[in-house]
Amino acid sequence: MCATRGDRPPGPRSVRMLCLRAVLGGRVLWEHRLEGGSAVLGRAPECALRIDNPLLSRRHARFVRRGNAWEATDLGSRNGLYLRGERLRGPTRLRDGDVLCVGKFAFEVELPDERGGGALARARLRVQDALLPLRKEVFVIGGAPDADFPLGGWRTPAHAALLVRGRGGHSLINVAPSADAVYHNGKPVSGRARLRPGDRLEVYGLRARFEEARE
Repeated sequence: MCATRGDRPPGPRSVRMLCLRAVLGGRVLWEHRLEGGSAVLGRAPECALRIDNPLLSRRHARFVRRGNAWEATDLGSRNGLYLRGERLRGPTRLRDGDVLCVGKFAFEVELPDERGGGALARARLRVQDALLPLRKEVFVIGGAPDADFPLGGWRTPAHAALLVRGRGGHSLINVAPSADAVYHNGKPVSGRARLRPGDRLEVYGLRARFEEARE
């Protein structure tokens, strides 16, 4: 559950809320919802966004709302703060769907107000009666033992399909050697297909449905 900090400022067009999610190896460590002011990420006990790991400096980065936007600033950390492969050199405006990185840690950014609604979407796959959360930027389906959803069968390639999260939502990408091994709503996917809630997926016999839950 997100922890709420600060007060909500007036103004219907403000990007009021920042939801920041810390992820390590596909597992969510914590999630905080910030609604104003600022918060510091680091390993020091007084940090509101704390991770007790030597990869992070005691005061690693600051997240602050300025006007109608949220910014991230590296506070002179040893290992830096990276966005899209580039180290942050100054205050950087955040966008919905951004992923900040410090070593093996990923910090997922959600700005629900930028989407035009206050609800947070949680993408997931429904496989029979099971629900699989799609927390990673790239979710791998295939025969590899370390795939996010391992498939059986000697014909199954190590990587058959990818579910990739972008700024506009999720896409299904066929990376199998066969053009007719991955299906989207009953049609073969030769490259990429944009996913919408309720869409049906089939990958080498795996049948699933893409869903989004809003909180």
